[in-house]
Amino acid sequence: MNVELKNQNTENIKVELFDSLGKNCKNESFSSAQIKISTADLASGIYVVKITADNQIAVKKFIKP
Repeated sequence: MNVELKNQNTENIKVELFDSLGKNCKNESFSSAQIKISTADLASGIYVVKITADNQIAVKKFIKP
């Protein structure tokens, strides 16, 4: 999964990935607005991605076929 943040000056970025039951599947930190997250180890299904950067939070749905 690739994520690109609009604010290119962002440093401390935290990405959390939750499955449909709310279980935390991944926790990763990044220091670049270009984020690549491997989903090879995840089962097919619906996930929620929570991105925290500069005291702002974005939550998006992600579907892995």
